Amino acid sequence: MKKILLFTLFLANFPLFAKVLPPNYNFSFDSLNSLLPNSSVKEAQQIFGESSLNYKEGSSTVEMFKVKADFYHLTVFIQHQSGIIQDTYIKLPSYFLHDVFHQSLINRYQKQQEYYLEDEHAIYRWSNAKLEMTYSSTCTITCFPIYLSLTNSSFKQKSLLEHFRNQTWEE
Repeated sequence: MKKILLFTLFLANFPLFAKVLPPNYNFSFDSLNSLLPNSSVKEAQQIFGESSLNYKEGSSTVEMFKVKADFYHLTVFIQHQSGIIQDTYIKLPSYFLHDVFHQSLINRYQKQQEYYLEDEHAIYRWSNAKLEMTYSSTCTITCFPIYLSLTNSSFKQKSLLEHFRNQTWEE
């Protein structure tokens, strides 16, 4: 009995040196710069390879890229005209932590101008002369991101976010 008690006390005081990091601790927007609005499609294709979807609607083309890194996989849709990306929609993995991801957006783009909360679903919006941005997250046991949409402010066609929200695609 004495040995068990001593062993338990020893384990309770034994320092653990394991560092637990959230799955998106090494995520950086810089890795996606070539897929963001006002970037060249050719540059994106050089970095991420050929897209797995190529859909033309009017003067725009929609393409889908799979972005893979050690700790995350992202599905990124882009809409471009004349070789310049106008619109980006990023499906974010549910294992990203909302707090970490949202703070990285604030660090890069300042605090959002609009915030909406309905039930457990939150929408954050940024808007300036060059960019319209929408970030969505939700909470169950923990909070996690759903998507990030970035659109060139001068882009006048229907954004990918509007297409996905309304599921309106020409056949």
